[in-house]
Parts: sequence; C-alpha cells; structure tokens
Amino acid sequence: MAAANPWDPASAPNAAGQLLDRLVASGIVTEEMLNISKKRAPCFVNFSRQQQISDIQAEIYQKSLEIELLELEKDTADLVQPSYLSMVHLVELAVTFIERLETHLETIRNVPHLDASLKKM
Repeated sequence: MAAANPWDPASAPNAAGQLLDRLVASGIVTEEMLNISKKRAPCFVNFSRQQQISDIQAEIYQKSLEIELLELEKDTADLVQPSYLSMVHLVELAVTFIERLETHLETIRNVPHLDASLKKM
C-alpha cells in the first residue's frame, strides 16, 4: 500500500503531515518551500533519464553483438559446408580408387597362375 502524500490535503492526516502543518503555522516553513521541495530535483530526473538511455544503449549493443555473432556463424557455415561436401566427395573417390586398385592387383596376382589354371581345364 502506498504511503499517504503529506503535501496532498485530501490524504488522511499522518504524523509527517501534522508536523508540516505545525511548521507552516509557526512560520518556520512556508507553503512555497514545501511546494519546491516536493518537486523532483532536475539532477535526479536527468540521472533517471541517463540511466534509461544507458540501459537502452547496452541493450542495443548486446543485440548488435548477437547479430554479428549470427552473421559470423552463417559465414563460417557457408565456408565449412562446401569444404565438408568436397571432403566427402574426395573420400568417396578414394574408396572407389582403392576398390578398383584391389581388383586390378588381384587380376595381376592371378596372371602367373593363369597357365596352371588353363592346363587344369
């Protein structure tokens, strides 16, 4: 629950309001002095605005860093993906080459035994 405003005559009387009434009645404090003191000091208003601006700037900076990171990840993915695909293609070519080489080597190994195999037939 919000505290009663001592400067607001419509609010219920409280100790602070009664003290201020006595000070005004005795002439120690004037109504003008009370009205001036209830306004926010400009330095605090500016501080609050500066804090809001600083928070917004920090948020903008954070978002720009996140965007930059996403762009770097995208650029890296664009570079890595073709390399990966070409590497996969090279591995496939190497496997095919090795299989054909093994077939050719097996054929060459069997050439000396070809005469014996033909004679057995």
